[in-house]
Amino acid sequence: MDMLVMGFDQASEFISENAWPEVEAKQTIIEQIKNAFLKNQLPKELEPKDWTRFSDNIYNMLIATNEAQEMNPIKRHRYVKAGLKIIIKELDELKPPQVPISISLVQLIFGILSKHKFLKPPLGGYIPIITNELLIFYPSVKVFEKSFLFEN
Repeated sequence: MDMLVMGFDQASEFISENAWPEVEAKQTIIEQIKNAFLKNQLPKELEPKDWTRFSDNIYNMLIATNEAQEMNPIKRHRYVKAGLKIIIKELDELKPPQVPISISLVQLIFGILSKHKFLKPPLGGYIPIITNELLIFYPSVKVFEKSFLFEN
């Protein structure tokens, strides 16, 4: 047993990395949104403190649709990429001063995807946070009955 443990470092060099579509999709989310910050499409105030948690939230949001729930992991990865294209296209069209900072980045993305009807109710296992500010900027989110609804 000791010889196996000692030989692990040498043996591990020959083990190839195995890609998993969910992990790749989350990495793609991080790369695309970080790039939007680098291109100044998004104000620094919206930058996530925890990119892993952020990518988990966006991934779960994107795969919560009935369509995505029935997809295999590879098709889900493509579906996530399609959602990201919509987000990036919208950010390309918005000027930085037009990006609302009174809502979170997750809410902004939810609003964009709702506006373009990429996200439609019901969402399985994902409950959006809908604030009055989000409703002002993206009235399309009203169709989501199951939500954390905050009132002033």
